[in-house]
Amino acid sequence: MKSIAVIGLGRFGTALAYSLRDEGIEVQAIDVNPDEIEDLQASDIQLLQFDSRDKSQLKRNGVHESDVVVVAIGENFQAAQETVLALKELGAKSIIARAQTEDRRRILLMIGANKVISPEEQSAIRIAQSLTHPMASEIHDMGGDVQLATIKVPAAFDGQSLRDLHPTLSEAGAIVIRVTRANPGANEDPVIMPPGANTVLNAGDDITLVAKFDKIKHLASL
Repeated sequence: MKSIAVIGLGRFGTALAYSLRDEGIEVQAIDVNPDEIEDLQASDIQLLQFDSRDKSQLKRNGVHESDVVVVAIGENFQAAQETVLALKELGAKSIIARAQTEDRRRILLMIGANKVISPEEQSAIRIAQSLTHPMASEIHDMGGDVQLATIKVPAAFDGQSLRDLHPTLSEAGAIVIRVTRANPGANEDPVIMPPGANTVLNAGDDITLVAKFDKIKHLASL
């Protein structure tokens, strides 16, 4: 992914723009409010001030040509709807919109959003999971009850390679995508991604894996 446009620079939109910038993504940040634009002036993000409901402005600035457009407008739902419609008419490749209620989510999907997110709900879920499942330092919902989680290497895994652990991981439907060393060797990268079959897990290391959450809890308890 090369370019993402973020429309609506409240707290969520601003944080998203900065995070994407830090990941090396080319970011356009758009808001009708000059004060919101001013807060980002010191960054190297491309800033545009105009009303995103204006299809001619969207087209003139090539917003619809971004790989993804995130409509992060929160309070003004009418503006969010009109922006999604304008982007859809311009042929935007992928539109992700923000919604604060289930009714609004359905409306945005019906008028052309490819995906609708609720940052508040997702944040609450992550906090709840971290409180009720402290064995995981990070948890991300992948959909369909599948989670991406980072856990400490279980005691039963200490000193074993991923090849050795293949039957256990396969039975759990788990895929290890990253190993983070607690004490990397002199010539060893502290982050191994993706790890190979010969990668040996050590006590204190973190492993990031994808699986159903009940399986992740089971593995972490071994």
